[in-house]
Amino acid sequence: MKNINYLKILFLTFITLSIITSCGRKENNKYENTYKDNFSSESFSNWQPNIPENWEILNEDGTGILHLIKAGAFGEIRKPTSYAILNSIDATDFELTVEIKCLADTVLVGRDLNIIFGFQDSVHFYYAHICNDNARVHNIIGIVNGKDREPITKPLNDNSKIKLTDYNWHKVKLTRDISSGKIELFVDSLLIHSSIDKSLNHGKLGLGSFDDFGMFRILN
Repeated sequence: MKNINYLKILFLTFITLSIITSCGRKENNKYENTYKDNFSSESFSNWQPNIPENWEILNEDGTGILHLIKAGAFGEIRKPTSYAILNSIDATDFELTVEIKCLADTVLVGRDLNIIFGFQDSVHFYYAHICNDNARVHNIIGIVNGKDREPITKPLNDNSKIKLTDYNWHKVKLTRDISSGKIELFVDSLLIHSSIDKSLNHGKLGLGSFDDFGMFRILN
């Protein structure tokens, strides 16, 4: 948990998001269902935040923004504190791509963004934790399965894979194949993690943070 003094710092995380999800693939290997969102007040009804009062929709130069105003509080189970879940799709195989730009103070260890997937309920889901630190529970693919989160990946052994150390844009892609159980996380076209896990074979997608706050936006 970060030092409380850092809560005085404003964290802004901008994300360009494109989601392609599926409940199975066609013979030509194309995903059957696609979803894109411009985060308008109308489309926000498709998202369910775990703490509704901590989220709002903004508009910046005509672009809709999903704004996480503040982080949530930790409970009995150690897991991401804030997330908004896309209700309209229960995904099996999927590809999710984002561009992220974190404006949190770069000296803050663990400044993070989470991509939620396989979400079945508040204590059963996966998440990709992308941050500026390499540790057992930082820069991981993790699972919350009725208890404190556990990494399903090992700590990075290559410092070139540690991202979100600056104020630049970074391209992120997360993919999952249910039949093999393979989950892959790419940042700036570099494979960061590859793991096999079949604990949760479907679930919803979401955006959030372990214990930070920021903003999410779509570019069509």
